Amino acid sequence: MSRYSRKTERFKMHLLKQTDSRDYSRVAKEHGLSYTSIQNSVHSKLDTLIEEAQLATLDEVEAIIIDEFAIKKKHKYAVALTDPINGKLIDILSSRKKKDLIEYFNTWTWPEELREQIKYFSMDMWSPYKAVAETVFPNAQIVVDKFHLVTAINNALDKLRIQEQDKQTAANRKKFYKSRLTLLMAGEDLDDDSHQRLIEIFKLSPALEKAWELKEEFRDLLQIPDIKESIEALNHWYEKVSQAKLNLFYKAKRTVKNWEENIINYFRTRITNGFAEGLNNKIKLIKRIGYGVPKVENLKRRVFLSLLSI
Repeated sequence: MSRYSRKTERFKMHLLKQTDSRDYSRVAKEHGLSYTSIQNSVHSKLDTLIEEAQLATLDEVEAIIIDEFAIKKKHKYAVALTDPINGKLIDILSSRKKKDLIEYFNTWTWPEELREQIKYFSMDMWSPYKAVAETVFPNAQIVVDKFHLVTAINNALDKLRIQEQDKQTAANRKKFYKSRLTLLMAGEDLDDDSHQRLIEIFKLSPALEKAWELKEEFRDLLQIPDIKESIEALNHWYEKVSQAKLNLFYKAKRTVKNWEENIINYFRTRITNGFAEGLNNKIKLIKRIGYGVPKVENLKRRVFLSLLSI
């Protein structure tokens, strides 16, 4: 590489670092350059770094998490693909449609055995994702992520809270509403005031107390390290749901049963979406700050830039 080329590359890297947490327009003004020249320079350098990072990640990936996030209102979603074992971002895609995902994964032809080397595919309970995994990753165990399981149970609890709240006097409805977040907290995180708040509404609604106990028992069974004990605890939870006679939890139980095989795969593997959840928080921050990222491709660049060591 010539001296001029090295100097050019160093300047591109300098601009890249400058735009890590700043708007292109501001960097362009400081350097007396146009917005377009800054954008072109940064994108060309960053795209090369992203490609290198992706190749390195794919070379060792054995597990994939697919997790969607909202791009804009009216149900416009993109998806993030991550490697939970090595804590790496694989890619950000603009579509979660089954056809588009299959087409994308079918481009994974290097290394030659790449799709065959994937052992685990972690996802929420959305059937198209499962169909994608079964189509393109023949050797992968499909794992339902525990965070989404807890969310499903929490949703059942919150819907019941709303039903029970509507039966109360105006003063008591306020108590139920103010307790909505407390109900969803992990039991071990509650302080004395929070416990007292729950005791008050449980006196008004024994059904809500049953539901809260079911929520806590479900959370607990996800923490059991032994797979046999985990399955036994899950079956015991099914029985408790039947005894509680709460329609919303019958529905939650039916959902869990429909995905039971993949939940048991979680018991086997303990693969979780923890890294992906952290990444989602980073994506939300980047979107909130702005940086002109309505396009998924630009958002992808910003996210990778925040993760790359440069």
